[in-house]
Amino acid sequence: MKKKNNPITILIPLLAVLVIITAVVIKLILPKETDRPADPADAQYQDSQPQTPNENPEVAEPNPPEVQEPQQTPNNTETPAKPNETEKPKQEPKPETPDQNEPKPEENQKSFPGGEWSTILCNPDYALPAGYHETVKLAPVQGDYQMDYRAAPAMKAMIAAAKNDGIDLLICSTYRTTAYQRQLYENRINIVMGEDPSLSYDEAAEVAATINAVPGTSEHETGLAADIVTPEYQRLNENFDQTDAYRWLKEHCKEYGFILRYPKEKTAITKIIYEPWHYRFVGTEHSYKIMDQNLTYEEYVGKAD
Repeated sequence: MKKKNNPITILIPLLAVLVIITAVVIKLILPKETDRPADPADAQYQDSQPQTPNENPEVAEPNPPEVQEPQQTPNNTETPAKPNETEKPKQEPKPETPDQNEPKPEENQKSFPGGEWSTILCNPDYALPAGYHETVKLAPVQGDYQMDYRAAPAMKAMIAAAKNDGIDLLICSTYRTTAYQRQLYENRINIVMGEDPSLSYDEAAEVAATINAVPGTSEHETGLAADIVTPEYQRLNENFDQTDAYRWLKEHCKEYGFILRYPKEKTAITKIIYEPWHYRFVGTEHSYKIMDQNLTYEEYVGKAD
């Protein structure tokens, strides 16, 4: 009698053969690891790894230094913030257009009256003649400040006389180039627009022109004007007229050929705000008449609107 074959003994060799055949098929179908295309992400990752690993996992790697953004150069047409003043958002000014807010060329005049160098009229309606700046010769009056060399001696004499009376006069602005006056004017437009964002550029420019004159119409460009304060009071505002320095200037400036150029209650004529600190040289022949009669220079030369 024959022995029956155990099914398990038959299945084991068959399963072994099946496993071998499956392994061979898988090996033939799948690509080798070395044949797999390079993954850019893998390379990127490898490049990002430090070349010398930290062997002590408890010691943290130092943080990389922070990259500082390059500092931008400040824009000169931007308005510097005043002390103790809240900054307001500024609007970009419109690009300049030719002759914007500039007096008409036909209104330019050389001088009034008589044609003397000291009597040139420079205001919002009468711009300086073309090439005027090339004729200005300057001389120092105080520190680095300079005026027309013909007016400088009178300013120095006035400062000395005030000193003898116990008054210290401090100059804070004299001659300006047209380029510098333009910078001040554009800065003022930015300030005005920041204070009242509802204003259009043209409206802000109109207001600004009463504070910082349109380039070509500022008396500072003549070399004949100076802004004067004191060491104790160096703010350019109406309260300067409460100082002893103002009272001295108001009484004595005419003796040295100077006038208070933008008096109070006459802004409609000068078209410039009240400036108790601004003094203009016209010569003693005219300064006594102007100050004694409480005239603006426009009224004196017959050019008041």
